[in-house]
Amino acid sequence: MWQSESVVWLGVGLALLSVVFGYRQSSSDSYGRHEGCTISTNRDLPNPSGLLLSPYTLKILYPEMGDKLLLDPGEEVRIACPGGHLQVKGQKSYEKNIVKCKAGNEFQYEDQVSPFYNFACSDPPTSILKRTGLCSLNKTQLMAGFTVLNQFIPLVEICFDEMRLRTLYTKNDVTPDIQGRQINFPRKFFEEDQFFKNVSMSRVYSKGAQIRILTDILQSKDLVNKYVGDDTIARGHLTPKGDFVYGVEQMATFYYVNTAPQWHKFNAGNWNDVEISVRKLAIKRKITLTVYTGSFGVLYFPDKNNINRGIFLARDKKNNYFFPVPNLFWKVVYDPKSQSAVALVGHNNLHWVNQTDILCPDISPEISWLSWNRTNVEKGFSYACELSTFRNKIGYLPKFTATKLLK
Repeated sequence: MWQSESVVWLGVGLALLSVVFGYRQSSSDSYGRHEGCTISTNRDLPNPSGLLLSPYTLKILYPEMGDKLLLDPGEEVRIACPGGHLQVKGQKSYEKNIVKCKAGNEFQYEDQVSPFYNFACSDPPTSILKRTGLCSLNKTQLMAGFTVLNQFIPLVEICFDEMRLRTLYTKNDVTPDIQGRQINFPRKFFEEDQFFKNVSMSRVYSKGAQIRILTDILQSKDLVNKYVGDDTIARGHLTPKGDFVYGVEQMATFYYVNTAPQWHKFNAGNWNDVEISVRKLAIKRKITLTVYTGSFGVLYFPDKNNINRGIFLARDKKNNYFFPVPNLFWKVVYDPKSQSAVALVGHNNLHWVNQTDILCPDISPEISWLSWNRTNVEKGFSYACELSTFRNKIGYLPKFTATKLLK
């Protein structure tokens, strides 16, 4: 996977032109400068696309230059289709799934040579959610990922409290390859897996159901209108789909155990800015970040008698409330190579901030790579914490060595 220095600089220049002027390279531009093969994540992948893997190590292959995966002549790629089979030109289903680079965008499969977009899966690859043991506070550890040739390829680690139907945290990596992310990939419905047997999650997240249970909790339609307004409580991704390069990976994040109830305006406000800032950091510094994302506490609003009531989205047959709306969301960003880390906290209450809810002194002015409107309560009041202080407050962040602040 070799590139001359002049080609790299020319590629950078064209990338800048595309950002500033909307310039788009032609097919001959992108393929003609590389002696082997080039696969663009945003132009050359079929639908449905498979997992692009190293043939024998089963490591996911990621783009190296922008959104382009570069392959040497004769280099092989395994196109894995968990839950389906590889198809060539949409006609015949194959059990073998290794193709070989010829040149440009042409790949060979047995005696056929065809553009890469002709090698599709019969069905969208199916991810799985598997139990892998225990995590913090003796809760259930899960892994979301794919099984290929009896080997599990993990993407997201999840620590889930089965009693309270609450995810303590998720863990994933954000790499510099995220600059080549497949954009505008269609979303899918969240999967109601085996961990939510006694509640319909699609119903819980409907605005009508939210209005009804909030009215029951607060005993006042006026207060509900005041707190909800034109907003709604959304399925807030913990590990977001945007942290992954390929659409097939992004779809593996759509499990309810990888969500927590978030106000939509919080989700689209400062929390979205945090997620974008983390990805930009990985790209700019060319580092792989380990990211923990979780929730903390229970959101509360005063009822008609001015008594604070915890906000929940479901109740059982005995009228006991469960499935809490978190008060806070947090994200710990860790660079294992430099052993540096920082904790970022966002408030899921978009009306006020109580000083007793603030976990630690704000150090966000020291974090140069953050871009957010952190004091805007309507977008989710937010701040940054020293890791040690944050860890002591939360109590369930996994242990790892961090000796300095990720500035």
